[in-house]
Amino acid sequence: MKLQATAILAAGLFWLSAPTCHIFAGSEDEDLARLSITAVGDVMCHAPQLSSAYDPKTKKYDFHPVFAPVKDILSAADLTIANLETTLPGSRKRYSGYPTFGAPDSLAQALKDSGVDVLSLANNHTVDKGKSGMLRTIE
Repeated sequence: MKLQATAILAAGLFWLSAPTCHIFAGSEDEDLARLSITAVGDVMCHAPQLSSAYDPKTKKYDFHPVFAPVKDILSAADLTIANLETTLPGSRKRYSGYPTFGAPDSLAQALKDSGVDVLSLANNHTVDKGKSGMLRTIE
């Protein structure tokens, strides 16, 4: 089940990853400046992903293996933006999948370590854990 959940999330990220956009600026007389942007949609954590990331020996969640297959893609752009469709409520008691998503902070850390620079919270799951969950996620 762990491998299946990891593969599903990684495949979803790869599929949702928009092609890298290249922005060029400058004239013929100037050096050309280039900026590459990659966008990823709907990073969320259903119950199978939560359980597959949990290591009972360390009692910690590790999402790094989930993003390993797409790390090179996410890291290659100058700017990578992802839509975080979950909250980071802090307390393990508040972690949950559908319909009110809440994930460990280690999800955000794994995204950062995999090359994501910006997380957008502009989505319908921003207040899944109420105002306190939203504010903690922003922090």
